[in-house]
Amino acid sequence: MRSERKLAGLGVLAALFVLMLLAASCGGGGGDDGGGRVSSGDDDADDDGDDDGGSGDDDGSGDDDGGGDDDGDDDDDDDDGADDDTEIAWVTIPAGEFVMGCSTGDTECEDHEKPPRTVILTQSFQMAATETTQAQYAAVMGSNPSHFASCGGNCPVEMVSWDDAKAFCEAVGGRLPTEAEWEYAARAGTTTKFYCGDDEACLEDNAWYELREGPEARTYPVASKSPNAWGLYDVMGNVSEWVNDWYGFDYFGGRPNPDTDPPGAGSGTARVWRNGNYSSFAENVRITRREGAAILSPEQLKGFRCVK
Repeated sequence: MRSERKLAGLGVLAALFVLMLLAASCGGGGGDDGGGRVSSGDDDADDDGDDDGGSGDDDGSGDDDGGGDDDGDDDDDDDDGADDDTEIAWVTIPAGEFVMGCSTGDTECEDHEKPPRTVILTQSFQMAATETTQAQYAAVMGSNPSHFASCGGNCPVEMVSWDDAKAFCEAVGGRLPTEAEWEYAARAGTTTKFYCGDDEACLEDNAWYELREGPEARTYPVASKSPNAWGLYDVMGNVSEWVNDWYGFDYFGGRPNPDTDPPGAGSGTARVWRNGNYSSFAENVRITRREGAAILSPEQLKGFRCVK
């Protein structure tokens, strides 16, 4: 009997021992679960992290943020920059009056820039801040006729006739400026022969000019020199600019003084273009420089800007 009790006691002990082992085993599984949770926690951290914080990693990744660079680029930098290549920036030009024609003290004026007279512009208008670029022209007209196409989309379009310039301006809801509007805006309140003063030394920061030989003899990106006081770029040099008026050699002499909203000559065989270009000598980028050319005469020296 005693031995049976002993055996029974041993059996109970053995059973208890087994239960303890099972409990330990389950706890270990808990360790695995715990490990699983941690690892899941790691996976969660990774997965959540990938999805959320991901975000944490991808965010942090800054790689995707770097992709976020893509976002940033797509949303802010590149797209905006790309838009800027084809979108016209307009500057408001106030109504006012000025003396049009040969500047006081300018000994290099030609006869068709005389006599100077007071011109009154009764309406404000908007003028493109830059000469029309190759990218802007191609986006609207479907082609880029420029001789200096390799200069890039931000360089002024050239090899355009007066008809081409007029068609572009009308397509963007504008028109070519009158000669009076052009000079008034180009002067921006100044009375000197250059908008930066009378000394041609000021042209260095304000105009592309006297580039007549070798690889430098070409157009340059718009707005890469300083603007005038009203925020207009390249009204001196780079390319000469078509305006709306018929050309009349003695037109100035036949106008009243003061002259209100002058429309230009009533007829003619040539249209006016204003100012000089990248190859002009300093005396030919004077703010009053004017010439006439046949309507259908595109060349690599002429471009334009619009008003509305």
